[in-house]
Amino acid sequence: MLQRLASLNKILATRNSKSTYIYFQSFVKLNCAQGWSPFCDNNNNCACYKYIDTLKTWLQALDHCLSLKSNLASVHSLEEIKFLDDLSHNATTLPWIGLRLVQNFYQWSDGTKLDFTFWRDVEPNIVRHKVGEETLREDCTQMATSAYARRYISNEKVPEVALRWNDFLCEKSNLEPFFCKST
Repeated sequence: MLQRLASLNKILATRNSKSTYIYFQSFVKLNCAQGWSPFCDNNNNCACYKYIDTLKTWLQALDHCLSLKSNLASVHSLEEIKFLDDLSHNATTLPWIGLRLVQNFYQWSDGTKLDFTFWRDVEPNIVRHKVGEETLREDCTQMATSAYARRYISNEKVPEVALRWNDFLCEKSNLEPFFCKST
């Protein structure tokens, strides 16, 4: 593998040193820690991902990812959604991703640009829920998985549209698995 990298770096070095660095940076990102899975999109944006099957609130999930020197997953393409769906190993729940409503604007927890969304038709609806004495809004985002959609769709192959996002309560007893992403 390193020989292949050296050959590619020689080819790229003939173009310019910046190209070599960009390729090398992408290669390094693909060397994920054990238990993490690599993914690069068509624009060669690469990261390592981990599906955590432990049930947590959105904030607990964020803290868990941060403790792993990562963040809740930001999603920037349909390719990335399909990858996360495969990574979820037939999860029949709605895992958390890193999108959250902050001061009436959706933002990724890792600070990346919000350049892609994949909401269900009626989402985000930011419904308010009365929980005890508090009124809470649906500020955090979950991603449907194929296994979750199969509970409602009889097709063997779940259409991409079924993998859309849902906004939900971040706090209290809304415990879900989640995706961490390390760049």
